[in-house]
Amino acid sequence: KNQEKLRIQLQKSQKKFFSSVFQLYSICQNSGHVLYSKMSFLAGMDGVDYQDTSVIKKTRNYKRIGILIVVGVLIILLLVSLFRFLNSSGENAIIPTPAPETINTTVTPEGTPSPAPGLDQGNLSITIQNGSGEAGVAKTASDFLTEKGYTISSTGNADNFDYQDVTIQIKEDSSEYLDLLESDLSEKYNVGTTSADLSSSFSTDALVIIGK
Repeated sequence: KNQEKLRIQLQKSQKKFFSSVFQLYSICQNSGHVLYSKMSFLAGMDGVDYQDTSVIKKTRNYKRIGILIVVGVLIILLLVSLFRFLNSSGENAIIPTPAPETINTTVTPEGTPSPAPGLDQGNLSITIQNGSGEAGVAKTASDFLTEKGYTISSTGNADNFDYQDVTIQIKEDSSEYLDLLESDLSEKYNVGTTSADLSSSFSTDALVIIGK
């Protein structure tokens, strides 16, 4: 649309330009005739033949010079007008706005360990003990971890009922599961103490004690 508008305006400018040139040419031509008539009249008064070639040449030269001056001025005006028009068209052109870049940021919660990738919960055997004295807590934890895919080998009571939060102990050769087990239990419980020093003679790979 902008190009079509520019083309139409250029055509209008050209028509105005040539029309002005033609009008000025006619004016100059008429002025030349008037000048020629006056010079002929004056020459007649002085006894000089109005057909004197020198007078005719001077008249023609005046006409040519006048026409050249007028045409030159019009060309300059046309160029100035075109320059202003092109500048205004460039300023009004629609500049596409680039879409803002979307930066995806992933925020990792502080204090939450990242489990090692590729671990299979089913390969870790766990013993769950009740360390709070509240009935059924070991069974509840067993069901929760079973849904996560862990192998629950046994449940029972701890050596006392004074444990706070959840205690996790795991064997050293299964320590790569510690962060994963802690992360899963943190979804339901407050995890307190964790360690990878469970005795190698213990019957399962990990021991989880549910405290108060």
